Amino acid sequence: MLPDAFQPFLKDAPFCVMTRATLESLFASERLDELFRNTAQKQYTRELLFSQLVELMMAVVLQQQPSVYAAYRKGIGQISVSDQSVYNKLDGMELGVSAALVRDSAARLAPVIDALGARQDSWLPGFRIRILDGNHLSATERRLVALRDAWDSPLPGKVLAVVIRQHGQLEGKLLGKRRYVGRTETGAVYEQAILVNFQGQRKRLRRISVVLDKPTRDGDTEIHLLTNLSRKKASALVVTELYRRRWTIEGRFLEMSQTLQAEPQALAYPKAALFAFCLALLASNATALLKAALRAEHGPEAVETLSVYYAALDIQQVHRGMMIALPAPHWERFRVLSAVELAAALREMARAIDLVRYRKATRGPKKPVARKVYRNGGHVSTHKLLQERQQ
Repeated sequence: MLPDAFQPFLKDAPFCVMTRATLESLFASERLDELFRNTAQKQYTRELLFSQLVELMMAVVLQQQPSVYAAYRKGIGQISVSDQSVYNKLDGMELGVSAALVRDSAARLAPVIDALGARQDSWLPGFRIRILDGNHLSATERRLVALRDAWDSPLPGKVLAVVIRQHGQLEGKLLGKRRYVGRTETGAVYEQAILVNFQGQRKRLRRISVVLDKPTRDGDTEIHLLTNLSRKKASALVVTELYRRRWTIEGRFLEMSQTLQAEPQALAYPKAALFAFCLALLASNATALLKAALRAEHGPEAVETLSVYYAALDIQQVHRGMMIALPAPHWERFRVLSAVELAAALREMARAIDLVRYRKATRGPKKPVARKVYRNGGHVSTHKLLQERQQ
């Protein structure tokens, strides 16, 4: 049972309370600093703790502060070193540390989802499905010396976030005739064997083709998928359906871009930009836990109709006032909860949510938009410009 002091906020901004409780369980200072010590290869701790840097950056990612410098001026993280020391630490942030932070959050939250009894069914029983996707981080402001003379929009880095689609550059030798195996919602499905060369070795794979009822936006009338799954483990129709569900990762990235500051424009340092993106992924993992609590308490349909935008609005508008009324010591209780105890607390909070307030808005079908080709330049790599400046 939560203390009485939490009740007004639980009534008016339940997602703000749930998010803070979840992040508190993830951001225990000792846990973060230990993760840094065990993962970092070159960086070390002198006066600025990794946990302080995470707290500072998380305020930016959650859009509680507009920039790193604003968060620093606000005193978030209680950092005693200079702002330049903060930027130097961010500039040298090791990619392995950023990745470990995301993995650690998943390891911490998975048992809580199990305790809620809200784990979703596997897309393919017996397999752990992973979706591989890539993305350019958005162009940054020209704040670094190396970027001030660059006309092109500087890109701070790339994110590589497996049924594989066969594009034109991937060639192979088709074997035998393709055979019709059925239909999906988008077209007729065929299957055929193919021999491809990979790292000097020849691989025999299954080539699954979907003859589309309607061409794609790029004008493609067929899509070809390659897989090494056997027919016993996954039929051609199952593989096709798995591929169709790949958009879930893009949906998650879209959700992050709408509710979080995952790509701060003022953060031009490549490693710092990737660190911010990984913190946004961590916050997205926390959101997945909140959705699991909703599924456990209100059923799957509650998540289907949930507007993450309005839930995020709770956090942005209420968090500062909530932390004034309920300062940090009130939240320390969530750092020591077991997975079962945290699941029980989240269910209690989810029970107080009025789902009507957070329901998605309905809209009619989208009208087609004529897109103009962008001809005013391209992009450059921030990392390459920095490297050239150091030479």
